[in-house]
Amino acid sequence: MATVGVSADRSTVRAVLLSNPAADEPPSAPLEEVEWEIGEATAAESIAAALEQLADRTRSLIENIALTYRTVEERRDIVTHLATGRWRTSSLVSVRAALLAYVREAAELDRFETILVLEVSDRDLTFILTDAARSRIIASAAWRAGPDPAAEALDRVRPALLAKGMALDAVVLCGAQGAAPELLDDFERVFEVPAVTVDERYTAAAVGAARIAAAQLPQDPGGEPTPAIATVERRRAGVALPLGAAAVAVLAASGIALSRGTDEATWTREAYQPAPPAAAPATPDTARPDPGPPTYIEGAQPPIAPAADAPANPVRPTPAEARPIDPGDPADPYDPNDPRPSETHPQIPTTTHHPDPAALGAPDDNGLFPGESPPPPPGSDPALISAWQANHLRLNQQWLLGG
Repeated sequence: MATVGVSADRSTVRAVLLSNPAADEPPSAPLEEVEWEIGEATAAESIAAALEQLADRTRSLIENIALTYRTVEERRDIVTHLATGRWRTSSLVSVRAALLAYVREAAELDRFETILVLEVSDRDLTFILTDAARSRIIASAAWRAGPDPAAEALDRVRPALLAKGMALDAVVLCGAQGAAPELLDDFERVFEVPAVTVDERYTAAAVGAARIAAAQLPQDPGGEPTPAIATVERRRAGVALPLGAAAVAVLAASGIALSRGTDEATWTREAYQPAPPAAAPATPDTARPDPGPPTYIEGAQPPIAPAADAPANPVRPTPAEARPIDPGDPADPYDPNDPRPSETHPQIPTTTHHPDPAALGAPDDNGLFPGESPPPPPGSDPALISAWQANHLRLNQQWLLGG
């Protein structure tokens, strides 16, 4: 049994298949890898093609699939294209959360404490700043690189380091262009710390996504996975995940699919953050570099007037007036060390609070709206779980539509 992670840049889709090790086993290396050139197709179309090819090359039972996205527009395109097809039970995760999940298990980085992880691909740069525990994203940003990527990265990272009183120990480069010798030299010169690459630099985001997909599965070694896609060989399967208090979108044919096994599912902790204001269209390569969206710093005040985000709604959207699209998705703090609900016993209210629709604010770092109770832990009354999910979905849709 295995999980799949997929990442895409402007030119290539990369998909990896990982075996699902037991809790006391080290993370596994990819069993299969697929690279699919995007060409004239859209990224979403190429993702579906890469998944088909990967499924044809393995006889492993695929328990879950996680697809990374970099922008709100990309997330919307993936949802629109895949919501009604074979891969509709795939989940969507931020590329930043995927990078954090990858470096958390990268043993070659254990000698460093605070690290800057930078994915470089087709002149698109995405970074996360994380601490020695690799437990959270302290700061993050994404932008289109100019003539001096190292100096541009320093301008974005320095405020977070100063705000947190932290010193950087290393720069970790990954992505299609992450191993360029001149780039490594530039980052060492500018940051004055070692600049290194990782073993799976081309597929780091995809591998991280596959690990998040594994973390979403029920932790019951005796249970049988529920395939969502049936074939003769019982492969190309995935479980329908609960929405939970998370910004992990689950695709489905109509509405958001809520698994019958939600009382056994592991809640994830990728939280929605307010989106920064929409930026101008990307500048041409010959022009000055696009400064991109503002750097997200943990604990900083959110923008006063966040742009309207696109809902991860699996229903195929109807034509509507265009709304501003943020070119960079907000950071998604992915905290693998947080205790699972099965390890804690919060008091679950017997009634669901419905905030005043006119005053509904943005969700907090845990993805909960003002006045909303935490999700029930595994093993709770299914009716209580269902009621919480229905209320959370209602609040999410209300907020995305402007409150």
